[in-house]
Amino acid sequence: MPTTAMSTASRGYDELLQAAIIDAWDGTEASGRALLAVIEGLKEFKNKQMT
Repeated sequence: MPTTAMSTASRGYDELLQAAIIDAWDGTEASGRALLAVIEGLKEFKNKQMT
């Protein structure tokens, strides 16, 4: 079970990640699709690294 300090740090990181995504997104559907493709690619890469 995570500690309170870990939860607080995680929340802070979550906010930084959300802010970075919002900053990178120009509000268009094309930009959103491109960001989604990048994130999905990173997830796929991570999964391949774990196997």
